[in-house]
Amino acid sequence: MKISKKLLGTVVLGAALLAAPALGHQHDAAAATKTYLGVDWAKYQGANGVFGQNDEFAIVQLGGTYNGTISVQSTYSSQLASAKKKGYRTHTYLWYQVGSSTSVAKKALDYFLPKVKTPKGSIVALDYEDGATSSKSANTAAIMYGMKRVKDAGYTPLLYSGQYYLNDHVDMKTLLKTYPNSLWVARYADYNVTPKPNFSYFPSMDGVAMWQYTSTQVSGGLDGNVDLLGVSFNGYKTTSTSTPSNSKTLVQSSYKAVGTVASGTTGYTYSTSKGMVAGAKVTAGNWKTLTKGIINGKTYYSISKDGKATYAWVPAANIKFGVKATPAKMTQSSYKAVGTVSSTAKTYYYTSSGMTTGPKVAAGNWKTLTKGVYNGNTYYLVSKDGKNGYAWVLASGIKFGVKATPAKMTQTSYKAVGTVSSTAKTYYYTTKGMITGPKVAAGNWKTLTKGVYNGNTYYLVSKDGKNGYAWVLASGIKFGVKASMSQSAYPAKGIVNANTKFYYYTSSGMIAGPKVTSGIWKTMTKGVYNGNTYYLLTKDGKKGYAWVPASGITFGLK
Repeated sequence: MKISKKLLGTVVLGAALLAAPALGHQHDAAAATKTYLGVDWAKYQGANGVFGQNDEFAIVQLGGTYNGTISVQSTYSSQLASAKKKGYRTHTYLWYQVGSSTSVAKKALDYFLPKVKTPKGSIVALDYEDGATSSKSANTAAIMYGMKRVKDAGYTPLLYSGQYYLNDHVDMKTLLKTYPNSLWVARYADYNVTPKPNFSYFPSMDGVAMWQYTSTQVSGGLDGNVDLLGVSFNGYKTTSTSTPSNSKTLVQSSYKAVGTVASGTTGYTYSTSKGMVAGAKVTAGNWKTLTKGIINGKTYYSISKDGKATYAWVPAANIKFGVKATPAKMTQSSYKAVGTVSSTAKTYYYTSSGMTTGPKVAAGNWKTLTKGVYNGNTYYLVSKDGKNGYAWVLASGIKFGVKATPAKMTQTSYKAVGTVSSTAKTYYYTTKGMITGPKVAAGNWKTLTKGVYNGNTYYLVSKDGKNGYAWVLASGIKFGVKASMSQSAYPAKGIVNANTKFYYYTSSGMIAGPKVTSGIWKTMTKGVYNGNTYYLLTKDGKKGYAWVPASGITFGLK
């Protein structure tokens, strides 16, 4: 606007008006509701002004004061006539370099207000972008004096400046309390030709009625403005509002980012008939944002739990972007239950850095230990044994109170040899699920099948390598362990059956042994290898001769 074109000829705010992208997120998005585009002119646009492609109003400089020196724009009348001929709604602005002096302001307004040629009710904006003093309160008092004079004269007062200049030099809270939604703020994405606003660069501050989104609407330069509240219709409708504050229109644009919501923040829902409606408090912490919205000059961000659906709208003042993350904190409470995990459930580990991708969790019924809330999302800690946590499951992936379905185990072939521990838990697999199984001797066992049931892994062990004997929980069997035989003394006499196979026990396991005559034999030792029981036969009661399977020898016969 006037930033680089004012009579002083010095660029004061140009660089400051360039908007740094928020966290690197830039999205060209059209406003979701009707807005109005317009231009502003000074003498640099010539006697008849310069027109953009989509404009429908023009704000024309009448003149202004430079610390008490009155300067009149000779092009004011001709530019107004040119804009009216084009069908534009016309408004007026004044260069308002008064610092903190109400006496300088009075002199200028006494001179210019009687010379305004736009309709009563129309905008008379005060351009305050240079000459501010170090006193915010004094600067604000001089500005509010001028806005009151404009309003008392029957016009709509707006204050024009750059976003950062206002924040640095004006008490915005005090100003907006008396003149809500009275700001016309400049903030640019860049200096490329920009015929339409990119709302990703909208100035995040309260009270914005109009936004100057570019100084290069066309090649060669032309300010572009967007009226957010319909203030450009003031003076051109039956009832004009000096500072419209009851609009239900929400101007929206995509805003994908992560922001930190302050504690005690109220969430809002948006209604086309009621505007923003206050709801429940929002959990403090990091939230994903989807959309930036502007209503009545105030900015809100829609926050989301899953990055897809809007959970609530929060005021811009209550969410910060680019804040260094604090150590992750989860609110936890005991939650002993059984829930059904879906096949698409997302799982996580909870760490000091937050939630990280967790292990794969089998679909089915799981015991839960704890309920946790982190960044507004609810998780449940599932457990295999009802004691130790296995993974956190997002609430959307687990259902409680679901009627149990018949137990199903996912099975795959698993031919191997594993070492069963002395504390291994064994089970039978039935239509009712896993029930306590038989005692399984510690040692090496052949396995036939691997099964997964309710997130737990089991192995089906076998005595003969053909028929299943029992299911052993994965924690009770190890694979890749060198074969060994559990042995204990067993001095006895037994009858060896005919056609029985005999074995030698070696470091490589059991191998075919010598032929043994059927009949009565002495035994020295009992051994268990891979779940099978053997007896060591002896001819003289001192030296072992061969191992015979338990199925091949009978004890206790007379």
